[in-house]
Amino acid sequence: MILSGLTLLIISLEAPTLIKINLKRRCINLKESKAKKYGFRWLRNTNTMQINDLNCLVFFDVESEISGKLEKINDVQKLSFKFVSVWVYEPKINRIQKFIFYSHIKFWKVILNLWKSYENIYLFSHNTEFDFRQLGGFEIVSSLLGIDFWYSKQSVFILKTSIPSDRFFTEYYNKKLKKNIKRRRKQALHFISTTNYSPISLKKIGKIIGCEKLDIDFNSVSKNDFEKYCHRDVEIIFRFITNMLEFLKNQKIESFGYTASSIALKTYLNKFMKPKSIKLHNHSRVLKMENEAYRGGLTQDFYHGKKENLYYADVNSLYPYVMQFELPTKLIGYYNHCNSTQKELFKVLNDKNYYYIAYVRFYLPKNKALLLTRDKKLGKCVLKWGTQTAYLHNSELDYVKEFGNIIYIRSVACYETSQIFKAYVNHFYQAKLNANNSIEYNFSKLLLNSLYGKFGQKQKEIKLLKDVPPPIRKDSENLGSFGFVGTLLEKNGRKLIYKDNDQFFTMSDSEVPEKHSSLAIAGAVSALARIYMARIIVAINIKNVFYMDTDSLVVNNQGLEKMKKLNLMDDRKLGKFKIEEMGHFKINAPKNYEIYDTKWENIKRKRLKGIKDGSKLIEKTKDSEEYEVEKWEKSRTAMKKQHNLAIQIIQVRTKKVKYKAKGILKEDGRVEAYRSFG
Repeated sequence: MILSGLTLLIISLEAPTLIKINLKRRCINLKESKAKKYGFRWLRNTNTMQINDLNCLVFFDVESEISGKLEKINDVQKLSFKFVSVWVYEPKINRIQKFIFYSHIKFWKVILNLWKSYENIYLFSHNTEFDFRQLGGFEIVSSLLGIDFWYSKQSVFILKTSIPSDRFFTEYYNKKLKKNIKRRRKQALHFISTTNYSPISLKKIGKIIGCEKLDIDFNSVSKNDFEKYCHRDVEIIFRFITNMLEFLKNQKIESFGYTASSIALKTYLNKFMKPKSIKLHNHSRVLKMENEAYRGGLTQDFYHGKKENLYYADVNSLYPYVMQFELPTKLIGYYNHCNSTQKELFKVLNDKNYYYIAYVRFYLPKNKALLLTRDKKLGKCVLKWGTQTAYLHNSELDYVKEFGNIIYIRSVACYETSQIFKAYVNHFYQAKLNANNSIEYNFSKLLLNSLYGKFGQKQKEIKLLKDVPPPIRKDSENLGSFGFVGTLLEKNGRKLIYKDNDQFFTMSDSEVPEKHSSLAIAGAVSALARIYMARIIVAINIKNVFYMDTDSLVVNNQGLEKMKKLNLMDDRKLGKFKIEEMGHFKINAPKNYEIYDTKWENIKRKRLKGIKDGSKLIEKTKDSEEYEVEKWEKSRTAMKKQHNLAIQIIQVRTKKVKYKAKGILKEDGRVEAYRSFG
C-alpha cells in the first residue's frame, strides 16, 4: 500500500496498531492474515532424553598398534586396533563390568548383546571418532544397523544408529548369537565424545576430577601395565560423565543432551523459560537481516611487534553478563525503505522500548572505528572507518548514533524485549562462585557459556541426488554401504556428497534456523558483547589498548589505571575484569602472541592458533613461522580416498603461520582500521 502525505502505518504482525511517523516512502504491510504464512510459534520446552533414562552406559578406550615413524616431512604413520578397555555401567542396579578385548568383534558382540535388556545404549569415549574408526565402527554399524544421525566437526562427534532391521535381528541374533530377541522401535546406539562437553585433553580432565592419567613408556611397557594404563583412561571418562550427571541431578536438571550446549538449552527451556516468552518466526526478509547481523567475537591486534610492561585483563563471563540485558523475544514489525527523518523513527522505537535490527548506511571516524562489519573484498569481518553499509543490532546502532552518523535507514525489524536469561545466568553464576570443588566449578561454567550459541544454530540441508556427476559415481563404485564421496561446488555454496546404500545425497549448511533457534537473540548477545568491549576501549583510550581477544584486553599501565577509576576491576563480579598475566608482549597477529617475563628470557604464555602444542618449529623469520605438524586423516577424507577406515593415517606436513596485522600497519607499530569508501 502506498501511503499519502507523511503518514506511515506501522502494522503489528499480530494485533494491528497505528503509529504515526513522518516518513516519505512506503512500508510493507504485514497484515494479521499473513501470520500463518510467516509461521509464528512459541518456543516450548522439551522432554527428550531424560537423565533417568540413561540405564546403560558404556565407557571405552582403544589402544593402537603403530607402524612407521614420523621423523621427517611427508613421513606416514598408521595406527591400527590393538585392544580396547570397556566398562559397562548399569546405574539402576549399580553394577560395573570391566573388560579387555584384543578383538574388536568381541566388543561389538558385548554391545549388541546388551540390547536384550536395554533399548538405548550410550557409549562414551574421549575423541570418539578415532576410537570408533579403530573398532571398525563405520563398516559394522552401516552394514548391520544403519546410521540415523552422524555429526563430526572440530571437537564434536555424535553418531546414532537407526532402528535395526528385521533382517538384522533374524540373521544376527537368531543365527549368530542364537538368541531370540524382540525388536524394539526406539532401539539405538548413541556414540558420544567427552570433547562434546569439554574440548580439553584427557590429561586435563583427569586433573580436574582428581584422577590423574598414568605415564608409561610405549616402547617398553608390559602387557599388564598397558592394560592398567588403558583402564585408567576409561576410569577418567567414567568419572567425568558420572560426575556431570550427578551435578545435573543436584541442580534438579532432568534433561540430558549430546553436547554441553544441548544440555544448557534443555535446562533453560525446562527449568527457567517462562511460558510464551519467546516467539519464533520464519519471515524470509527478517531472517536474512538477522543472519547478516549475526557476527562473532572481535579479535584485533591494535599493535604489531614487541611492547614492554603490559597487562592481560580478562572479563568475568562476558557473554553471560550481557545475556542478562533486554533481548529481542517477539517480532512485531518489518519496515522497508525507512530513509527519512530517522530521529522520529528512533524516538518511536525507543519510546515503545522496542529492540531493532536495521540495514543502514552510516559513518564512523577513525578513532571510533570499533564496529565489526563484513567486508566482501577481504572476505571476512573487520574494523572499518568511513562511510559503509551494514546490518546492525540495537546496541551497535546506539554506538553509531553516539560516535558517528547514520546517513539513512534502508529497513528495520522491530521486536518486543525481555530479560529472558537473567534467572538462568544468576543461578549458574552463583553455583560457580559457591562451588565446593573444581568439578562443580567447571560444570557451572560450562552451562553458563554454552547456552546463547544454541540460539544461532542453523539446519543442515539434505537432498537426494537424481543425477550424480560421473567422476563421483565412478570413484564411489567400491565404497561400502555408507560413506563420504566428494564435494559438489554450486553457485550457492559447497555441498558434501554421501552414499547410503544405492542412494546419493548432498549435505550442506543452510540459512534456515533450527526449530529452537532465534538468530535475533544470538546476534543480540554477540553484538552486546562486542559493544561492551568497544565502549570500554573508547573510555580508556584506544592508544592504551594493544590487543583484544573477544573477552580480554591487553593494556598498558595508563589503561589499567583508567579501568580502575571506572570501577571495572573485580576478580569475582560478573562483567568486571581481572588481571591474568603481566609482562612483556610480542604481538604477531590475531590469535598469535607471546608473553615473556620482564627480562625477555622465558615465555610465560604462547597463543598460536592452528598449531598444536609440541609441534616442531622449523624456521622463524621476522614475518612468519614454519612448523612441522601431524596431519590426522579425517573420516570424510578416508571415505573419499577409499582408505580403510579402521586404520588411522598420520602424516607429517609443514604449516606456515604469517605475522599479518588485521588492519593497516603504521610505522610506529600501531594497527589502524581499514578505510571504507562506502
